[in-house]
Amino acid sequence: MAPPEYQGNLKDIITKPAGGGANPTFGHMIRFNAMMPSEEIYCPSLQCAVYDNLLFGLSQPLIGNMFIPMGLIYRVQKRLRKNEAAFEDWVWDNIKRVNQGITQETEDELKERLLEIYNTEQMIEALVHNEDELKVMQTCGIYGGNFPPKILDREWCESIVIRPKYEIDSRTKIRVESNAPSVAEYVSLGYDPTLESGVRHWRYFVKKELENCPEIMNKSAFSTFGLKRGLSSSLFHAKKNEPEMLDVGTFKGWVNLKLAEEVGNPSMLNQIKDKIKTLSEADQEKVKPYIDIYSNFKLDNVFQGIEKEIIGRPKFVVRLYIIEAFNLSSRDLTSPSDPYLYIQLGDTIIDERDKHQDDTENPKFYSMYEFKADLVINPLLEISVFDYDYIGRDLIGKTVISLDDRYYSPFWKSLPQKPIEDRSLHLEESATEQGRIRLWVDIFKAGEETPAWNIIPQPDAVYSLILHIGIRIKTGYMGN
Repeated sequence: MAPPEYQGNLKDIITKPAGGGANPTFGHMIRFNAMMPSEEIYCPSLQCAVYDNLLFGLSQPLIGNMFIPMGLIYRVQKRLRKNEAAFEDWVWDNIKRVNQGITQETEDELKERLLEIYNTEQMIEALVHNEDELKVMQTCGIYGGNFPPKILDREWCESIVIRPKYEIDSRTKIRVESNAPSVAEYVSLGYDPTLESGVRHWRYFVKKELENCPEIMNKSAFSTFGLKRGLSSSLFHAKKNEPEMLDVGTFKGWVNLKLAEEVGNPSMLNQIKDKIKTLSEADQEKVKPYIDIYSNFKLDNVFQGIEKEIIGRPKFVVRLYIIEAFNLSSRDLTSPSDPYLYIQLGDTIIDERDKHQDDTENPKFYSMYEFKADLVINPLLEISVFDYDYIGRDLIGKTVISLDDRYYSPFWKSLPQKPIEDRSLHLEESATEQGRIRLWVDIFKAGEETPAWNIIPQPDAVYSLILHIGIRIKTGYMGN
């Protein structure tokens, strides 16, 4: 990726082999300087080749090539940085001259301007020159789309988890819940043996995978690029109407492209945060939550966070809460399946075979599983539901959660609590849904985790029934 006169001085950049399997994780950050045209329309693509490392490197057949559109990426990132700079200038101008408090109009305009930074329609209109670029932009996830509206809805964010409030009914003198939300949107978890327990809570849920909810999580922090390989030309293997390029996989990563003079430029965001600290408590409450959200989304902050953790490789604590599954497909001929959970993250496997539930398509689990994780190397959390058999087992279905997509997503980080999601269970050989599983995931840096949620439901009460039967016998004398 350089003009011809510079190519003689360039060397190929080669990474170390990643782990084996169909989903290897490289966990590398590559930084280099390159001469590029001043007009981004003339920028060449960055070519990357992926090889298979066989026999300790003695054989390295090509898996596929990918081409990263550097000009389009620079165009998008340049526009985003321009939008972010304009937003920071506006915020600074408005908070530095506050003398009588932040008005409701200023707060509303703050939200509107924050939404405009990532407006899809405006971005496409300004940056996309043709249909091919639009397709690349959407397919690769170079730009993810509109800002999810629920993230800026502070009332909704604060009500993802609702703690019950109790009062004594004046008529029945029984303790009742006074703020129960709709069961169409919330799931009740845990129970309070006493008023002071504080265990039970309601949690908001969505009826699909969280990554498929554009109103909450719009896209991953990463981009994806298709791996392709050309077909070998052979008289014996040629097929009619066969494509010239074969799709062989997908490469996920992130690309940060900046001019050399832009590197290290100070941001006004830190000045804004310091200025907010000098405001009254009421004004801080109006402004700070939105600035914190913006800080999560700021392009350079996202990149710096990923870069820092790829280099530092911190450890994480992952908590998986599984509530129930429903409408599971049967793997037995004459009865519903006997389902149990099988969960894997990296080398850690949890096999719940001994806890299988007999003859049910709607098992209840109410369980929490905790993992120590390295999200750079092992980002995929696999949750499988199997049918128990005395000998062997049958897979009912599986779902996979990409934990790095969650943790590094600014959408995810902006949620104070994580909603429950209903995830589809599938088999690799079938597109038909095999059931659904209800769960949520929490991810913490090791040492920063909060207490785990207790989601065990109230146990069934056991009552003793004592029945007293009285028999009265009336006696008398009957003569002849």
